[in-house]
Amino acid sequence: MTEHDIQNRLLMEISRRGDMTPFRVNVGMAWQGKASKVGRDVLIESPRPFKTGLPAGFPDVIIAHRTNNGCELIMLEVKTENGRLSENQKKFLTFMRDNRNCRVKVCYGLQDGLNFINTIEEG
Repeated sequence: MTEHDIQNRLLMEISRRGDMTPFRVNVGMAWQGKASKVGRDVLIESPRPFKTGLPAGFPDVIIAHRTNNGCELIMLEVKTENGRLSENQKKFLTFMRDNRNCRVKVCYGLQDGLNFINTIEEG
């Protein structure tokens, strides 16, 4: 299974719980500039990169978990069983853990993610 496959399966399973709403975090980069059509292609003159989304290292899945006391934020970084965290991911996850603002988990594979979600009490 790829990371993308694992993320999709986790999103489906988490959304089945009535107390959790998961969101997939997407980031990307594109080129912008003066565009003109050349046959089936588009030529971009004076291209400039355009980055969109959240900062580097932001986890793949964010979950709003409704509890008796309000709402708690859960962040999941999804990896394959042999996946590795980037330096940006390590820094971001450490920052979030240290500030105790939310639960943070690196999930290595689908079962690891499901096991973690199943340990969280329903709100």
